Amino acid sequence: MANDFLKFCQKKELKPSKEAVVSYLSWINVSSKLWYWRVLKKCFEVWNFEWFSPLEEAKYKPKPPERVSRPVLSLKDFQRLYDSAKETWLKLALRIAAETGARRLQIVMMCRDHFNPEDGTLYIPPIKRSLDRVEVLSDELTSMLKQFLENRKDRCAQLLVDENGKPLTVEKINSKMASLKKRAYMNIKYLGWHSLRRSWATWLYQHDLRELEIQKLGGWKSIHMVSTYVGLVPSETIKKEIESHPLKRKR
Repeated sequence: MANDFLKFCQKKELKPSKEAVVSYLSWINVSSKLWYWRVLKKCFEVWNFEWFSPLEEAKYKPKPPERVSRPVLSLKDFQRLYDSAKETWLKLALRIAAETGARRLQIVMMCRDHFNPEDGTLYIPPIKRSLDRVEVLSDELTSMLKQFLENRKDRCAQLLVDENGKPLTVEKINSKMASLKKRAYMNIKYLGWHSLRRSWATWLYQHDLRELEIQKLGGWKSIHMVSTYVGLVPSETIKKEIESHPLKRKR
């Protein structure tokens, strides 16, 4: 890159400078803003040029990517997704996420001894800023996990392993989710694994759990996170308000 930059300066009869670097990057037509930014910083580092002022820097620095708001699934949509899963471990992972709101990494981190088959509970390990917690599972999921563990012949400490008996990874979950959406013919924009956590929180809210209760169940330190995860449908909210308001509800 350094030699190419020098050749560019010679061809254009320019002295190596920060202005020449900007011209060089425009000349080689770097389309990605992030890649442009990285090359720009590397050029300045190699040639020891004085960096831009904050105002100048803003012209070239890429904006941070917008946070994608994952959609909330209805119970019908979740069942459709769940029924399309062929692998047992994937069905279990989907069900754990839908019943407990566990994130991908938390599911990957779960060990065999995190599951208590006697009382049907599952320990959710803490990640990021979330708190650890213990969730009570449905009888169906408890039975499925028992059978899954009984049929396993490996000695892996992880609760879930893939169809080849290998430890589960976040990348494996992501790739399976992408193919699962196609298999279920679910063309929902931004639908991802984190949609299950949003759906879990929303379902609890729709069944009249209070924000403080959802916060505790979700392992969040702040109650403000509940409003981020709960997705309300405007038409349903209006209908509920009409049914609840003392002056609007029909007698």
